[in-house]
Amino acid sequence: MAKINLLTRLLFSHLLVVLLSMMIVTLSGVSLNPLLFDRRVQEMRDQGLLDIDSRTEQKLITQEFHDSWERSMGISIALGTVGAMGLSLLVAHRIRAPLQKLTTVTQAFSEGNFKLRMPNSEIPELHYLSQSFNRMANSLEDSEQK
Repeated sequence: MAKINLLTRLLFSHLLVVLLSMMIVTLSGVSLNPLLFDRRVQEMRDQGLLDIDSRTEQKLITQEFHDSWERSMGISIALGTVGAMGLSLLVAHRIRAPLQKLTTVTQAFSEGNFKLRMPNSEIPELHYLSQSFNRMANSLEDSEQK
């Protein structure tokens, strides 16, 4: 069975978090917005700020609000998903690139090329790994020269 690579795993984990967040926002909006809107319409009617004569007019206004809210949520979810995918790919690439470099360097090292070294990384764990590898490489190179 084929294993899923790190880039794909990171992308899916980020998207899962974003999807869960969007679901929570959407569900809370679906359940709370109509209630809050109806309450506000009633407050405005009581204060004389809104002149709605019939229940039908209030239902029409409420339906228009709900339709507008659904459209804006759909657009927000689409934009959020595209943005999250782009950001997830960027983050995954920043993590994966140094690991690919380490793979290349260790393969060359196993073939006897003791001159290669790992560049430093901005990611602390990978930076530490690079430093450890470079110390090992220096020790092996020194041993080979003696």
